[in-house]
Amino acid sequence: MGVLNKIFKKENIDKVEQTTIKADEVVSFVEKKIAPELKELEEITDSNIIKGINEFIPKASSFVKKASVATKNGTQIIEMIISSSKINDTLTKNGGEIIPITANELASGGLSKATLGSSIGIAGVSVLVLVINIYQTRQVSKKMNSVSLQLEEVKEFQSIEYHNRIKSLIIDVLNILENKDVLFKKKDIRKRELDNLDAYEHECERLLGQANDMIVSLTKKNHKTFEKYQTSYNSIKEWLIYQQILSITLTQIAELKYALNLGAVSKEYCTSKLNKYLNESKESIDSLREWHEHNIKAFEIDFENKKYLKTTPIFSFLKKLPNIDDTKIIYAPLKDEDAITIKNQLEYKTNPIDNNEEDISIIIKDGKYYFKK
Repeated sequence: MGVLNKIFKKENIDKVEQTTIKADEVVSFVEKKIAPELKELEEITDSNIIKGINEFIPKASSFVKKASVATKNGTQIIEMIISSSKINDTLTKNGGEIIPITANELASGGLSKATLGSSIGIAGVSVLVLVINIYQTRQVSKKMNSVSLQLEEVKEFQSIEYHNRIKSLIIDVLNILENKDVLFKKKDIRKRELDNLDAYEHECERLLGQANDMIVSLTKKNHKTFEKYQTSYNSIKEWLIYQQILSITLTQIAELKYALNLGAVSKEYCTSKLNKYLNESKESIDSLREWHEHNIKAFEIDFENKKYLKTTPIFSFLKKLPNIDDTKIIYAPLKDEDAITIKNQLEYKTNPIDNNEEDISIIIKDGKYYFKK
């Protein structure tokens, strides 16, 4: 069913009219004293999106005209802030139903003020939802490129197959994002990539579950020597890197699914399984912390004096003898890298999912619109 048909179904007309809002209720403008550098900005070049913004936020188009002319004090810079939380509140008042709108439908001219009449409010909100989704997709791309670089820094690992599965997963998600400029224009492409994301999400869940399980498994070991404890926490160090990479990847897949669904499903739905796996990650870190605290006590690790207790039977016997220089005989020196690793894992925290809606900043400069990167 097309957007117009859906809007003008008899049972939807009342809801749409009740949701009519003013652009000022969800968009604010701030004059910037210092212009951001161009490398911090990404120009919005889609003419249909620009047309939609200008049509539904008249104040924006007036600022564009002013900003295209240099003033005596320099070029006028305006920041347009779109409030995601206020938009979602507006949509919630509409009974939770979001009426999607795509760039194609904007280009068709079917959603003009003359056609929609009193329904312009919800149509305007839909345009802003589209802008937010486009922005979010670019943020996902940025974070996934960062994750890809982080993965390349893991030079050695016990399982080459596991490493390569993660690498393949990240490449698959990045391949979707390479086509981000057409994802919101071509419905068939967007639907295909949503199907692919379901498969990538499942693979990411399995890989993250394996990392969580390995961390828990290693922290259940009761070591009799410091050397075996050392081997375990060095192995955990690598698993923590993979856990972080996969947690970020799974979070970004959920964000991308939400954006590409254009409001057809809730954010809670897209992140429901994500919360389960992030909670498992948190539990593995709780287990890791308790394990370290036990071993610090067992090996009498002294971070200040950089030493730990030797634990072979002969040293346990010598410790009981009088007049023994325990610093040289009973204790061994704790290397700086070992102290750093133990402390880092003691203080390690997983990245919780942020359910807060992010405000979107669009810079109006030299008569053009830019996303802030």
